[in-house]
Amino acid sequence: MSRVNEAFSQLRDALNGRQLPYLDPEYYAEAHLLFELCSNQRSLTANWLCKWTGDHFRDSSSMAILSVGCGKGIVDFQVATHLIVDKSSLMYVGVEPNVDDANVCQDLLDSTDGVEGSVLVGKWPDCASKLHDKQFDVILFYTLSLSCG
Repeated sequence: MSRVNEAFSQLRDALNGRQLPYLDPEYYAEAHLLFELCSNQRSLTANWLCKWTGDHFRDSSSMAILSVGCGKGIVDFQVATHLIVDKSSLMYVGVEPNVDDANVCQDLLDSTDGVEGSVLVGKWPDCASKLHDKQFDVILFYTLSLSCG
């Protein structure tokens, strides 16, 4: 049994067949804000991505980034601002299920010189079909949603 399956098995045993409560958007936003206020994860992630993309795409004149679960785009645009200095163009597509976060990300995108693109509102499986004709140099996934079903 894999470690993930074992963890799910332990979770199911602990819940005794009960369903987990639905995570509503307001509670998620509040919990996520508290996490962000107490965490240095965002800055560590942005610093690592700036270094990694800079090292691996140093000689590229343009670049395309897909970010699944982009949130407000704060990490992505730290990276984009870092990369656009050495690029003639940077294309960005974000996918975000939370409409408020997606709007913040789109506003950030619109205010960043040299970066073109859009933020799709929805879940990844629903948005993936809209991107079948696009190619990306980097694909970012910040969160992984697992189903216990």
